[in-house]
Amino acid sequence: MSTATLHPSLSGILDHLGLSNHAAILAPDAAGDVAVSFNPADGQPLAAVALQSTGDYHATVARAMKVQKAWRMLPAPKRGELVRRMGNAFREHIEPLGELVTLEMGKIKPEGVGEIQECVD
Repeated sequence: MSTATLHPSLSGILDHLGLSNHAAILAPDAAGDVAVSFNPADGQPLAAVALQSTGDYHATVARAMKVQKAWRMLPAPKRGELVRRMGNAFREHIEPLGELVTLEMGKIKPEGVGEIQECVD
């Protein structure tokens, strides 16, 4: 999808994160059953995501339960390494993710970046 139909502030953030063409991110005026995210500072729609069916939801929960069984059998050091790598990914993209929080939550940028820092921590 072209980011030209998204809120102008969001387009650059998605480009930086490599998500500007992600299939799950839709224009705010997309047809169908969607959830729209609004910028609380200006009331403008940012983007939308398609809502899933009840069947899709149950299938996702079933997959998550199956993966959880495998995850709990993974030795703690390996689980810790994966969590460390997730933290590093957040750290690597802290600024654009903080900007995204700022847009979606109406926070000032230092607070948005602080929310991502809490994820890292």
